[in-house]
Amino acid sequence: MGKSSFGNEIWLNRELMEYSLKIFTGFIEPHLFAGFSGGVKAIRPGMAGLKTILGNHNPANISHSKAPFGITRGNPGCEEIFEIAQKAGRNFLVNVALNNQKEITGVFAGDLLQAHTQGCEFVRETAMSALDSLFDIVITTNSSFPLDLNLYQSVKGMAAAAPITKKGGSIILVQSVLNAYLIMGCTADC
Repeated sequence: MGKSSFGNEIWLNRELMEYSLKIFTGFIEPHLFAGFSGGVKAIRPGMAGLKTILGNHNPANISHSKAPFGITRGNPGCEEIFEIAQKAGRNFLVNVALNNQKEITGVFAGDLLQAHTQGCEFVRETAMSALDSLFDIVITTNSSFPLDLNLYQSVKGMAAAAPITKKGGSIILVQSVLNAYLIMGCTADC
């Protein structure tokens, strides 16, 4: 489908593109470099080709100053995802927000951008908290199933801990991987 304004090739599933209306479902939670999950992540990475996924998951996007948890505006990775979804044609979104018991706390449906933006604001208010100070030691995890399928998922726990850990502080990650446990530690500089 050409290239995005960010210069990455756009490859989407052919069968998906044959439909006049696409309905995306999922849930919204803070995401380590997309700002929030849900929304159009159903199309990219969900229905995108490897070149499109890797182009968006490049080091410049992931390390961008506006690409941490909770930020979508000015976040190049997130903005490219929305651009790709708009090229996919008519889209409708149905996303939910969940609490820590996996119970639905909000439903957001309608226009892709509007519904996702409303869902993100709700999740920001109900699932994220500002801190008065940083911590010397942070203990974190990969959040268990289904994020215990591989070690790659452990980066999510580390990414959540890093911004709230004092420089020179320690992060302890307790990672379950298919019913085995791995405990890793590092300083906040790692």
